[in-house]
Amino acid sequence: MEEEVKNMRTNDYKLPLAVGALLILAVVAVAPAWAASVDPVEVDGNPTCGDICPCDPACVQIAKFEADPQEGEVGIADPATDGGVTISNITYKEGEEPMSFDWVSTEADIYHVIVKAATEANVYHYYVYEGGSRSDTYLIPPGTQAISHITFCGKEGIVVPEFPTLALPAALLVGMLGLVFAVRRKNE
Repeated sequence: MEEEVKNMRTNDYKLPLAVGALLILAVVAVAPAWAASVDPVEVDGNPTCGDICPCDPACVQIAKFEADPQEGEVGIADPATDGGVTISNITYKEGEEPMSFDWVSTEADIYHVIVKAATEANVYHYYVYEGGSRSDTYLIPPGTQAISHITFCGKEGIVVPEFPTLALPAALLVGMLGLVFAVRRKNE
C-alpha cells in the first residue's frame, strides 16, 4: 500500500512538469520568429549594393522599395513586390511612416538588405548562410526614424531548382515495393 501511495505522488508531478517543459520549449521555438534572423550593422550615409559587397561584382540590386516613390519606383506598401521580392506585415508609427517589415524572395537568393532611415541605414547580412536567404521577419531601421527606402542585394541568374517530376513517383514506387517485400517476408 505504501508503495502505491509513493508511486501516485511521483506520478502527480510528472504531468505538470511535462506540460511546463513543453510550454518552455514552445516559447523558445517561437521567439526567433519575432526578430530578424541576423543582427543588423548600422552604417552611416546612403549605402548601395556596390558599397555593401564591393568585392563581389555579381552582387547587384535585386529590388528596391521607396517610402516616397517617384515615377517608375515601387512604394513601400503592404504587400509590395519588386524583382521577385515581396515585403509585407509592415508596422507604422503615426503619420503612416513605415517602421518594420517582413520579406520573402521567390526569384533570387538575398545576401544583404539595406534598411535606410534619415542619414543612417541598418544592413542585414545574409551571406553568413550558404546561398543567402529567401525570407526574414521584423527588419527595422536604425534609431527612431521611419524607413525611407529598402534595398535588396543578391546575385542575378541563380536558378531555383524545381522538385524533380520523376522523384515523387519513383519514391512512391520504391516505398510500395518495400511494403510488399516486408509483408511477403512476414507471411513466410
